[in-house]
Amino acid sequence: MRKTTIQDIAKELGLSRNTVSKALMGSDSVAEETKFMVLRKAYEMGYAKFKMPLPKEVSEMYRKNSTQNVLVLGRDSSSFWHRIITGISEELSRNNCRLFLNFIDEAMEERMELPRDLTEGGVDGVIVLNVFSEDYIRLIAKQGVPIVFLDAPKHCAPYLQYGDVVAPEGEHSVRRLVENVIGQGMRRIGFIGDITYCKTIYDRYRGFASALIEANLERDRSIIKTDHVEHRYYNRSEVEAAFNSMPYIPDAIVCANDDIAKDLYYVLKEKNISIPKDVAVIGFDDKEEAEIMSPPLSTVHIPNKDLGIRLVQELFWRIENPERTKELVLITTDIVLRDSSVKSRALN
Repeated sequence: MRKTTIQDIAKELGLSRNTVSKALMGSDSVAEETKFMVLRKAYEMGYAKFKMPLPKEVSEMYRKNSTQNVLVLGRDSSSFWHRIITGISEELSRNNCRLFLNFIDEAMEERMELPRDLTEGGVDGVIVLNVFSEDYIRLIAKQGVPIVFLDAPKHCAPYLQYGDVVAPEGEHSVRRLVENVIGQGMRRIGFIGDITYCKTIYDRYRGFASALIEANLERDRSIIKTDHVEHRYYNRSEVEAAFNSMPYIPDAIVCANDDIAKDLYYVLKEKNISIPKDVAVIGFDDKEEAEIMSPPLSTVHIPNKDLGIRLVQELFWRIENPERTKELVLITTDIVLRDSSVKSRALN
């Protein structure tokens, strides 16, 4: 199909090519009514080379009357991701967009193989749900479509070369949870999580560390397990090895997420170590099982569905504003205090 040109738009509207060109460039020499008319017609005709941010009325009109294809790339299909994908799907449906969901396994990433939905064209934007290597992200970016990432590497600057990043806030929320256990008199506080992997886990560690610093407490490296391991502690044997390497039982252990905390529960139970009487445990994510764990897990709630909606909204903004500076967007989270970190309840 032949691409729409400025001359095509001018002919359709009965305007000069020069007027249409200036309108598309946002020139002040063209009346606002004419600009709007030109932009609307350009959108209707599928013109792709906009050089200015599009008026909200035009972009909303376009989304309601045309179908855009959005590709979501992920690696995990757990319930945690289902809620995010639900938010993505509902927001895309509200805007007359189609969702294409592809899972990228490690072998596919190592082969530098892209999904056919992306390489065969017809995709208007991409949402990336997992942290992939920079080489693989660079390959995705070469397809020339707008990208929004959920999370990024520890230092997210490389990802911001290629697209916008949306992530749940973690530093402040973890700091508040650690301050809570410090307020209960706990002083020897450990951490388990691979902080080399991604920005969100690194931010959680920063919150943990800043709470100790503010309280003038020593960070005992013997009970802080942050080095890279093969499965990033998403493996019970790695969690058990991390705990076994601690020379004593800490007063509390902060886990980088609920999955690690869940495995730590099993390890502690096998050793007849009581939660929270002997050691308090904190997670992050507020997965569905966190509330029914025994004891219920203190954690940080991520509004996953809202997070999915925000990813789509950021992608729409990027499609409409291709030349604007890349953005890092943090989504507010909430702490959830439960029995796993409240020792006074265990003593009653």
